[in-house]
Amino acid sequence: MRRYHALLAVGWRLVDALMVFALLPLLCTVFGVSYNQPYQIAAILGALLTWVAMGAVNAYRPWRSASFGKEFATILTGWLIAVAGLLFVFWAVKHTTQYSRLVIGSWFVAAPLMLALAHLGGRAFLRALRRRGRNTRTAVIVGAGDLGRELAGRILDAD
Repeated sequence: MRRYHALLAVGWRLVDALMVFALLPLLCTVFGVSYNQPYQIAAILGALLTWVAMGAVNAYRPWRSASFGKEFATILTGWLIAVAGLLFVFWAVKHTTQYSRLVIGSWFVAAPLMLALAHLGGRAFLRALRRRGRNTRTAVIVGAGDLGRELAGRILDAD
């Protein structure tokens, strides 16, 4: 998978941006709010800012050896940067009153959760590939002492 990392990172960026974009019209429908031009602009801007912010916080690096909590913290940080950008732009152009606080607030809360679930699904998919012999690495341990056995155990437990 290492040789495909750049392609996978672009794919994840696209998926994340599309999820952020698609969530806003869904929430408008749920809350009975018209998905008009201001919401369309917000969805597009949110997707673009997500693309940039997630890259800035390195959300698309390999997460194999890190805990999901660290990945979630990175996703949340990236989303908060995107939200700050959205709020600044809409404050600067004086368009904050055009939006339902319920819809936008729900979007701000639901988006990072949805992104985290997608990334968790990606982790599960890659783990399943590793169990089938894909997305693996080869390691050679020199030495058969206690240290070598401990290292082998850590490698096997790393999944």
